[in-house]
Amino acid sequence: SILSSEICKNVDFRCVATGQRYDIDAVTNDEKIRSDHAMGYFIFTNAAIDYMLQDNRLPPFKLELVRWDSWLMAFLSSSDEINVIDLSKVLKVKHYTDFKDSFVSKTRTDLWNLKLADQRFRIGRIEYSNYRMEQETWALVPLMNATVLQKKISVNRLRWTFDEELEKITNFKYTSGPLPIGKYGCLCDLLRVLSPSGNVEAELSMEKSLIKHCSQPDLIKQSSKQRFGEKIFFRNEFFSIVSGKEMNDLQLFMLHSKLFSENASECCVLTRASDAPKVIPDKFWAFDDKNKYYTCLVGQY
Repeated sequence: SILSSEICKNVDFRCVATGQRYDIDAVTNDEKIRSDHAMGYFIFTNAAIDYMLQDNRLPPFKLELVRWDSWLMAFLSSSDEINVIDLSKVLKVKHYTDFKDSFVSKTRTDLWNLKLADQRFRIGRIEYSNYRMEQETWALVPLMNATVLQKKISVNRLRWTFDEELEKITNFKYTSGPLPIGKYGCLCDLLRVLSPSGNVEAELSMEKSLIKHCSQPDLIKQSSKQRFGEKIFFRNEFFSIVSGKEMNDLQLFMLHSKLFSENASECCVLTRASDAPKVIPDKFWAFDDKNKYYTCLVGQY
């Protein structure tokens, strides 16, 4: 059994089994697997429970909301003192539901978990389990060890801290994704350009914490190495938040996008074209028919 395996003995029997959930449409009987960020179940040994309850290690998440499972997964799998085993292939949990509501998040109205979950939730994926049990042999196969996950958190700390701050500033209405490191230089440029005086710290007080991150030498160094020709997509809402002006009108939004790209010519803004004008405003813009957005032509305008 798992409990008697060397994998559990090596961590004083602090083992946790987890797996993805399968949703079954109650009407059509169609089946969909949940996201690899969404765990369907956790099975704990007593030793694992004792470990988690020590020193207030677990935030008081609400289980009906998002992120608690991905955060818990990341917390467990990146620990040197616990082993997480993926049983998705051998223990298939099905949940009968209505697909219309199955993937709708309650987080839109309740931000409790979003405020509690730190950046670790980003590595809370089923593929980052420490081991996986194979269906044919029931053998426990190594996947991702805790040291690799700890390094992953460390390497991405700059990006994830920036994104964490951005979510809080915008009350979790906007997230950068997070972006590839090269695009953070573009994002910092955008904050400066949208300020009427060009002095972001003076004009946009709520963005001061973001500018603090923009000024970090390591972020500047890393982003400057990889930013040439970067294309970055910003939703209209984000322009409104940082500029203090409504950007509902696509023409106005594109005007500000162009201003940004002209002042930071290594970067390029993508803007969604669901409400696009019939005529492209000028040669600065090209329309991508496949993906339905306008893109600026860096170095060609």
